[in-house]
Amino acid sequence: MSINNPYIVLFFAIFTAVISQILFRFGVGNIGEINLSKSTFPNEILKIITSVPIICGLVFYSFGFLAWMSAMSKLGLSYVYPFTSLNYILVLIFSWIIFEEPLSLIKWLGILIIIIGIFLASRG
Repeated sequence: MSINNPYIVLFFAIFTAVISQILFRFGVGNIGEINLSKSTFPNEILKIITSVPIICGLVFYSFGFLAWMSAMSKLGLSYVYPFTSLNYILVLIFSWIIFEEPLSLIKWLGILIIIIGIFLASRG
């Protein structure tokens, strides 16, 4: 089965990038603060690469990378790249919903500006 619609592939790439960030956050939440000093580096890396949510996030990231390459090959970088701004919006919203991170009025205004920017960039 192949998906020939480059827009579906593009939004799949965006979706997988967002899911991977959420999984990375779950992984970091399980690990705790990461300190990459000389003395703790090997131990910290081991904790990161053995975290199931982080491994799952990397798998999603890999599928997203493949989808991104496909979308970019069909639509061109200058067209698809502005759509990566949707990642910021979706990560902000999911972080607010899932992790109860604050989503201030200023952030909502930023989301609106990003949406306007994506609209304008996709028309140009």
